[in-house]
Amino acid sequence: MPIIQFKGKTAVENYHRVVPHHRLEIDAPLSIGKKPSLDGNLIIEGDNLLALKSLLPTHTGRIKCIYIDPPYNTGNEGWVYNDNLTQPQFKEWIGKAVGQEGEDACRHDKWCCMMYPRLQLLRDLLREDGAIFISIDDNEVHHLRMVMDEVFGEENFIATIIWHKMDSPKNTAIHFSEDHDYIVVYAKAAAIWSPNLLKRNEEMIARYKNPDNDARGVWLLSDLAARNPYSQGLYEIKTPSGKIIAGPPSGSYWRVSREKFDELDRDNRIWWGKGDVRPGIKRFLSEVREGVVPQTIWSWEDVGSTRNAKQDLSQLLDKQSGEDIFTTPKPVELLRRIANLASDKESIILDSFAGTGTTAHAVLELNKEDGGNRKFILVQQAFDTKENEAEKFNPHVLHAHWWMPGGWIASRLGLPFVVTCHGTDVRLLEKSYWRALAAPVMRRASAITTVSEFLASDLRRLMPAVTSKITVAPMPLDIERFASGASAPKVSPPRVLFAGNLIASKGVDVLINAVALLRDQGVQCQLRIIGAGPEEAKLHALAAQRALGDAVTWSPFISQHELPAEFGEATVTALVSRGQAEGLGLVLAEALLAGSAVVGTAAGGIPEVVVDEQTGLIALDGDAADLARQIDRLLADRALRDRTVEAGRARIRAQHAPVAAAERFIALYKEVAKGGSVA
Repeated sequence: MPIIQFKGKTAVENYHRVVPHHRLEIDAPLSIGKKPSLDGNLIIEGDNLLALKSLLPTHTGRIKCIYIDPPYNTGNEGWVYNDNLTQPQFKEWIGKAVGQEGEDACRHDKWCCMMYPRLQLLRDLLREDGAIFISIDDNEVHHLRMVMDEVFGEENFIATIIWHKMDSPKNTAIHFSEDHDYIVVYAKAAAIWSPNLLKRNEEMIARYKNPDNDARGVWLLSDLAARNPYSQGLYEIKTPSGKIIAGPPSGSYWRVSREKFDELDRDNRIWWGKGDVRPGIKRFLSEVREGVVPQTIWSWEDVGSTRNAKQDLSQLLDKQSGEDIFTTPKPVELLRRIANLASDKESIILDSFAGTGTTAHAVLELNKEDGGNRKFILVQQAFDTKENEAEKFNPHVLHAHWWMPGGWIASRLGLPFVVTCHGTDVRLLEKSYWRALAAPVMRRASAITTVSEFLASDLRRLMPAVTSKITVAPMPLDIERFASGASAPKVSPPRVLFAGNLIASKGVDVLINAVALLRDQGVQCQLRIIGAGPEEAKLHALAAQRALGDAVTWSPFISQHELPAEFGEATVTALVSRGQAEGLGLVLAEALLAGSAVVGTAAGGIPEVVVDEQTGLIALDGDAADLARQIDRLLADRALRDRTVEAGRARIRAQHAPVAAAERFIALYKEVAKGGSVA
């Protein structure tokens, strides 16, 4: 077997044996359950080499499925080699970010030295019937394969999966749009490992038909001919009409013997079709295996794309365009598929490069779906704030936005802290496992604020134990910046604007139908949609179906600096979210400041911005005809627009002025710093 050589290999080949053992310490305040233990779900903070070594006494040979997403070594990730080896060459590497090709002659050596001992420990942790899945791209896939062949054995290589991760090409690519990543799969023992079958989706099941009303149910026609040589697969067939088929097509063989063919025909398992066509074998859905064998090409349509993952994470944390927290999160559906294929209901699943925690999310969802009791172990490098940032700034009070991850981090620093909830993080709490994760954070918080009264009420309902800590503190807006949009001239014909995530809960389909109704009635108007999301393709199709053509324009997310002019040019800005899916509807506040009239629904906190008939108009949830009527009123009545915009501006300035918001928070910080109650 060819072997890989890299600088430092002799030092790291046995380094995993000399890495000192560390005891895993349970952080009781951040744990869930009456008796936290190492047998439950674990989130381990620290260097993953030390963490993996610390797991050996309790978890050797117990992990069924491992997924890791190590640095791809692109030269742009800023990852640092920090393994504490004593040789001079490692001393030169430690603490320095690994550079790009041409800048760092040892970049591939460093990556191999980092991976080698970790892979050895991961192998020790795997069950004999376990497997490891590793995400990687072209920068290191060739080196990874060679390292894995040495550590796991080339006989235990299973497959390299191609994840088609891009839902659209990169038009800025210099040579090719690189649309895929790899997922390299090795088993601990390939002879005994096998993946679970994938469930058939609706499209697969729809292919099964029953044109002859067979009592055994729907079936799928299978080709009688096969390319594999078969000594008994060369014979002539006589069709019901008497035509003779001399044999299988050139270069192929009948896949069953003559005797078996006649047996199948007597059992009505041969389909002759209409006319003298070549017969096929009927495969009944009721008789085939319950799932399908997984293939090695995974489409973003089935397991998500990188854009889906970023959008999901941004929505989870209510982040705006341009505020990426992590550059390469993986979609939950991708991790769900891996966990589905490689685990059973009682398995332990390990991710030692945990990042955004997608693996835990996928495990929890899979357990909820099938009633399983899978456990996850996540390992992630400690956040720099714990030992360094608090000492550097010496704060008296911390303010965390969103209970996860901001509040979770703040709860570990030993200082009084305030948590502000913005919307999505409250909606997460509708699920019991998120409430369980949030409970220790909320319990340790000195004060909890929300951006709207609606959210405060919802939070009190979901977490009654912390009711006394919850207050409403509207967030400050850059009032002057958004007010500058009022100087932008209104476009003609009048524009209706939507800006936000293109997800089902935003009701953009209702808005498209409403504008189509207005145009059918002869109302001259145009629609502009700014945003992106999983519903984008469906919304484009709906606009085409409603023949809106050039009357609707589309734009991806734009910067906050560009938004004021967009609001200023629009005659009406609409946010017609469904149900309770809106924490406040801040986009409508920004639009009012920029001089755009607004229409919304009564979803969530929107009525705290849009007071019906006073600061805007409220349309019925999901009712395109009523939405069209409200938009038409604003388009047709200049006095109504001016009156509601003026009242809306005054309301927003009173509630969201930066100075007033700062005074509220300063008073809260002072109370928290001296240990007082906010109740």
